[in-house]
Amino acid sequence: MARSKLEGGLLTYDQAAGYLAVGRTSMYDLVGKGDLPTVKIRRCTRFRVEDLDALYFVGCISPAAHLSGREMDEMLKK
Repeated sequence: MARSKLEGGLLTYDQAAGYLAVGRTSMYDLVGKGDLPTVKIRRCTRFRVEDLDALYFVGCISPAAHLSGREMDEMLKK
């Protein structure tokens, strides 16, 4: 799945952590501090790609721009 296909999509904790190239614990920290908004679907927590990209612009984290489309596909399959 290419990055353009991710726009408007929702990612799980693990997918979002892979997208940002950080650990799952870092994801919990970002959410806990209020730096990263979430989308709740019943008991499931999801992340919008646009919100993950916004972390780069506010200086919280580096983007995963170094990932190729193929690497992104592999990361999202996990």
